[in-house]
Amino acid sequence: MWPSQSTSPAWGWAEAATLRLLFSREPRFGGQSQHLVPGRYDTSDLKIPNDSISSVDVPKGLKVTLFEHSGFRGASAVIKADTGDLGASSFDNTASSVEKI
Repeated sequence: MWPSQSTSPAWGWAEAATLRLLFSREPRFGGQSQHLVPGRYDTSDLKIPNDSISSVDVPKGLKVTLFEHSGFRGASAVIKADTGDLGASSFDNTASSVEKI
């Protein structure tokens, strides 16, 4: 249930389950999407196809790191707030792995 989870967040797991993150294939949270609880998610853990994340909905108090390659490698971008269109950044349709804390 907690892919590659290496550390516990400051809150309990039951509370963490309510702090969901939404990744979408289309700008402005459209198209195929996936909700994730805090953890580390490699390419095989994501239901959205590789290199297709276009928007990220980040709950207040959390942050997301998008990684260019699987295995949490390559260039990365930290997102601390809702981003309805990654098109203005270099990470539109680029992320292959994700860390949410």
